[in-house]
Formats: sequence, C-alpha cells, structure tokens
Amino acid sequence: MTIPTDRMPTEAEVTEFLTSMGDTPGAVADWLFNHGITGNAGDPWRCPIAMALIYQFPVLDTSPGSYAFSVSTFIKIAPALGQHYGAEGGLTVSIPAAVADFIINFDSYDAYPHLRI
Repeated sequence: MTIPTDRMPTEAEVTEFLTSMGDTPGAVADWLFNHGITGNAGDPWRCPIAMALIYQFPVLDTSPGSYAFSVSTFIKIAPALGQHYGAEGGLTVSIPAAVADFIINFDSYDAYPHLRI
C-alpha cells in the first residue's frame, strides 16, 4: 500500500489498512504489538486503533492538525479546523469485524494489557 503523505487517506485506503491488521481480534493485537503501538482504553484520540491510523497515515498526526477520531462500529476522522476534508469535515469508514471486536475487548474487558499506556 502506498501511504499518502501530502493528502488525507481515502475511505478505500483506510479500509484496506484496517483489514490488513488481521482477521481476528488477537491478530489485530499482535499487529499492534509488533509495530510498538499502544493506547488508552476508552479514549478515541489515543486508542490503539487511532494510534495505528496515525502510524500508517502520518498526515493524521493530531498534534498539528487536531484530528478527532470517533471509534465504534465505524471510525470517523474529522479535522477540528475543517482542513483537508472541506467544510463538511470528516471521513467515515466501517470498521472490519476483527478490529471492532478488538476495540470492544480492549475497552470493555481489560484485554491486551500489554497494549495499554
């Protein structure tokens, strides 16, 4: 996958990346661990999946652009200042089942303590 560095990722690019993380919650956790990605449970800006998106698509780095991540069965990436995605703001992508299950387990069941900050 070519990683865009000068523009926001498309829905297809985000979907392809999330799908590539694995087909089970455990495989997603392994992918995160193998890439040194950790995060906070229940924190959409610093959950491991948001951090993985920043890792894969550096343009999403929250420090300069204030991007908000809303994560549930979908992920919405919205620039706080309306940059890049225009005035409507945001990109919404359905989360593959393995990633969604990882999020539920990480946030609700204290799973994967080695991935917690």
